[in-house]
Amino acid sequence: MIDHLRQKGLGVDPVCRVLELSPSTYFARKKRPKSARRLRDETLIPLIEEIHAESGGTYGTCRITRALRRKDVVVARCTVERLMAELGLEGVIRGRRRRTTVPEPSAPRPPGLGLCDVVIMRWCSLRSSANASDNVTFATISPPPRPG
Repeated sequence: MIDHLRQKGLGVDPVCRVLELSPSTYFARKKRPKSARRLRDETLIPLIEEIHAESGGTYGTCRITRALRRKDVVVARCTVERLMAELGLEGVIRGRRRRTTVPEPSAPRPPGLGLCDVVIMRWCSLRSSANASDNVTFATISPPPRPG
């Protein structure tokens, strides 16, 4: 992001001040070499895009993982999943997703289902245990009264 703003003519110091980031942190990050994971991701991304395009955009995570393994590329399914999410790729989902309950927007909501109604409890009585040596107190709870 800072690099993008630098190309537009803004300096590093003002941008870092707005982001509450030290400019030295930015420059240290720029000098740091790419991690092994990032380097591996950069080799896998074109392969994943190629296989996804060859399938006509139908292959999902599992099938792309299998296709990569057929090409002798050892990769975990979760890695392919992460990279596909990063690239915005997804496979085709067969069938229709089930939706068991479809609420009617114009129907009136039942009373007493607000957050406050759920949280409110009425404490009727407190009684101590029968054995006086126990320092345990029991509480009897009754539900809130229903609106009449």
